[in-house]
Amino acid sequence: MVLRASIFLGILLAACVLAWLWFHWRWQRAHVQVFRRRSKAFVHAPVIARSRRKPQWVRRMVIGLAVHDLSCRQIAAHFNRRFGSRITIGKSWVAEVLRAHALEIADTRRAMRRRVPITFAVNHTWALDLCFYTNAESVLYTMLGIIDHGSRRVLCLKHLPRKYTLTVLGCLFLTMARYGVPAVIR
Repeated sequence: MVLRASIFLGILLAACVLAWLWFHWRWQRAHVQVFRRRSKAFVHAPVIARSRRKPQWVRRMVIGLAVHDLSCRQIAAHFNRRFGSRITIGKSWVAEVLRAHALEIADTRRAMRRRVPITFAVNHTWALDLCFYTNAESVLYTMLGIIDHGSRRVLCLKHLPRKYTLTVLGCLFLTMARYGVPAVIR
């Protein structure tokens, strides 16, 4: 009697497993697209419909990037490079967001242009740069410029006869002797 019951339960269990496998196979087959190309059948993964609704932080980030006058392609590429592992956006979606928030972007650009610059302490940070220019006879000249960020004053603007490290350091030391030593040189 016990043997018959265990056989019956085994058959019942096998029938349940086979039924589950059959329903699972039917469900998967209904959700898989089959494409025929060059007489070969390609079976792709199930197509999952995604909503075009993006989180609010994505819209804020796109608007923030648009303030810097980037194209839709540049904004999408920058965003996808930075957050592509979590969420991606397309150029057309970026264009829709920019169209919807055009006034906000224009106001932010205007506020950025009118922003009061950061004040630095006088003689705290200096900027040093070399530039090159040619005259009418196509002779190349080297200019050294040193600017104080705090006062926005040109401390040194000098033509260098040769672009050697010692010449640049000599001009820098002469400027330091005249105006004092800065905390930072950029």
